[in-house]
Amino acid sequence: MSPTQLANFEQWWTSPQWLKDDESTWPQWGNNIYHEHEEHETKICIATAITKTVSIRSFRLLDATRISKWTKLKRTAAWALFIKYMSKEGRFRWLKEVPEETELTSYELAEATKILIMQAQSEGLNEKEINKWNLYYSDTHSLWKCRSRLDNTSIGIYPDSLNLIYLPRHNPITKLIIQHQHEDLCHAGIAHTLSELRRRNFWIPKDRTEVKSVLNKCMACKRWRAKPFKLPVMPNVPETRIKRTRTFEHVGLDYLGPLSIKGESGLTKRWVALFTCFTTRAVHLELVDDLTAESFMHVLRRFSARRGYPRLTLSDNAKQFQLVFKTIMKYTIKTRNFLTMTGIICRSITPRAPWSGGVYERLIGLTKNALRRSIGRKLLWQKELITLTEEIEGILNT
Repeated sequence: MSPTQLANFEQWWTSPQWLKDDESTWPQWGNNIYHEHEEHETKICIATAITKTVSIRSFRLLDATRISKWTKLKRTAAWALFIKYMSKEGRFRWLKEVPEETELTSYELAEATKILIMQAQSEGLNEKEINKWNLYYSDTHSLWKCRSRLDNTSIGIYPDSLNLIYLPRHNPITKLIIQHQHEDLCHAGIAHTLSELRRRNFWIPKDRTEVKSVLNKCMACKRWRAKPFKLPVMPNVPETRIKRTRTFEHVGLDYLGPLSIKGESGLTKRWVALFTCFTTRAVHLELVDDLTAESFMHVLRRFSARRGYPRLTLSDNAKQFQLVFKTIMKYTIKTRNFLTMTGIICRSITPRAPWSGGVYERLIGLTKNALRRSIGRKLLWQKELITLTEEIEGILNT
C-alpha cells in the first residue's frame, strides 16, 4: 500500500469496526503470540552478608605508667595472672602459701604479654580507629590486627602471620614495648627499631613519629649525645680581627703533621708551622724539624725576618704545642728574652673551645687536603717537601 493509499485508508485512522464493539464480540485468533517463545525460568540469587559485631570492653590489669620497664611489667602481669588463677581454683587461701621458688614459664610470660596487649587495645581502640586503619578481630589470638594486602600469598606459615598486631598510639604499654626493642638493639636508631617492631608483628599508626618521640626521651642516648657544656652565645668579633693593621701583625699559629719523608738514615718526620693573619687571612708555612723549643725559636725568627715581628700570637691547647710553649717561657731563657725584646705576646685559646681557634683551623684543613692530594702515598725528600709547602702557601694566598 502506497503512502497515498494509506492516507485515504479509513481503518488506518479509525481502527477496524470490530474494535469499536464490545470485547466479547471480538473475533478469536488461532495463534497466541504470547506462546510463540519458550518460557525461561528466572532465578534470583540473594547474597546474605553476615557482620560479626565485636564489643570493645576496656579493662586494666596493671597501671603501666607506674612501671618503667617492659620486662618488669610483663613479669608483674604474669604473677598477677598466676595469683588470680590459683585463688580461683581454691588451691590456697592466703598469699603466704605461694611457694617462694616458683619460676615463671615461657607460656605464662607469653600469656601475660597477650593480656597486656589486649589491655592496650581496649584503652586506645574505638570504632573510628577500626574503620580508619582497616582493623579486624582475630578469633585465633583474640587480638585486633591490621589487615594487610597479602592474604593470597603463601609466604606466611599461618594465615594470620602477615597481619600485624595493632598497638594504639600514646599508650604507656606501647611506649614500653618500643623502649624495650630500642634497648635490646643496643640503643639503635629509629629505622632499626621500627624494623624490629614490624618483624615482631607489631603495627602502630604513624609508627615512625611514635618511635621517634620515645627514642628522644631515652636517657642513655641523651647522655651519649650530650655536649660537655652548653655552647655560649657567640660574642662580638675581636678587635684584632677587624681593626686595620699591617699584615701579620696579629697572627694565629698551629702545627700540622707529622709528615714522613726520606732521609739519609731512613724515614724521618717533619712538621709544618702555619701562621695566618687575623685581618687578611694571609698564610705563611714553615717546615719544622721537631717539637723542641729551639726549633720553634728558629721558625719564629725566620717568620719575623720575612714578615715582620707580630704583636700577638694565638695558638691552640694541643699537648705537643703547649709543652713547647711552656718550655719556651719557663726553661729557655734565651728564647724568653727574645720574645721580651721583640714585644711578642703569646696567648692560647680557651680550653675545650676549638671554635676560638677557627681563624687558623680552617686553613689547617685546607693545607692538609692539599698535601694529602699532592703527596698521596709517596715519600718525598726534605727539599721536595719544602718546595711543595711553599707552592701550597702561594695557592692559599691567591
